[in-house]
Amino acid sequence: MAFIAWTEEWEIKIPQLDAHHKQLVSFINSFHDAIEKGKGDIAVYTILPELLNYTMYHFVAEEEIMEKYSYPQYKAHKEEHKFLVNKTINFYEKYNAGDINITAAVFDFMNEWFTKHIKGTDKLIYPFLKSKGYV
Repeated sequence: MAFIAWTEEWEIKIPQLDAHHKQLVSFINSFHDAIEKGKGDIAVYTILPELLNYTMYHFVAEEEIMEKYSYPQYKAHKEEHKFLVNKTINFYEKYNAGDINITAAVFDFMNEWFTKHIKGTDKLIYPFLKSKGYV
């Protein structure tokens, strides 16, 4: 069973971004599955780079939409994205430097950040875009 089940509460009502979020949740679920199987350290090495690459792809798409429609919280939102990317890179660098005991910290951070960001910050985009005729 998936650690995070995709339900309507995760949807931000922007189809392109919801599809991206589903993929990000899938990465978190894969990471969790690896931890449950005792392979969390391998997941840091294999899943984390994929998660980071896809996250950056997603952030570019999300930021383009916000910028195009002059979303008033664009800069603050972009800073949240930057924080996640930098923190993820930092985790990966620690792992590559030999700190293989960071699996739980990486998973907890990712799970908490994505949950708060998608269900909180990202949900605020829809009403604004709707008022601008985007959706």
